[in-house]
Amino acid sequence: METMIQSLLILFVVLYILCVFVGRTLVVWRKTKKFPITYGKTDSAHDFLGRIFKILIILSIVSPIIYVTSAKFYQYLLPIKIFEIGILEIIGLVSAYVSMVWTIIAQTQMGTSWRIGIHVNNKTDLVQKGLFKISRHPIYLGVMTTSFSLFLVLPNVFTLIIFLMTFLTIMVQARLEEEYMRKIYNEEYLSYVKNTPRWF
Repeated sequence: METMIQSLLILFVVLYILCVFVGRTLVVWRKTKKFPITYGKTDSAHDFLGRIFKILIILSIVSPIIYVTSAKFYQYLLPIKIFEIGILEIIGLVSAYVSMVWTIIAQTQMGTSWRIGIHVNNKTDLVQKGLFKISRHPIYLGVMTTSFSLFLVLPNVFTLIIFLMTFLTIMVQARLEEEYMRKIYNEEYLSYVKNTPRWF
């Protein structure tokens, strides 16, 4: 059972990176001829959050790799024994795959409007269809769910901190994006906000 969990976990990590990040980036880049990752190297709040995102992505990959390759070293991540329950591990793994599919669907529904970060010099269409009818930030909701799911699969202090940092960072990023969208979409966005909750 443990071997199967390990295999499905590593498969998930590989699929997530390829589909959610690499694949979507290449699709939008090829269609628009513009690189959709907008974080820069300035000292702005936006670019600072971008650097935190990159670190969190890398750290999210580290825990599963350690879990699969070294049971001894995994103990240094400080496992939380009370959550090490088989059913929670399975729920977390299923939830991780479901949240990945949810995120991919939301990204696809955004089409060429998809970006990582805020691109102030490139106004795109305001997407209000599909999952965006029920949540203003379905992609971020999917990412937060994925992070929590990985904590359920690998309950340790390391993955708990990653989840909390992901949650806080996304909360700030979502509000920065909403301020930007209020400025460029005006009444159209205000109407969207009235009819659609931020998360669900």
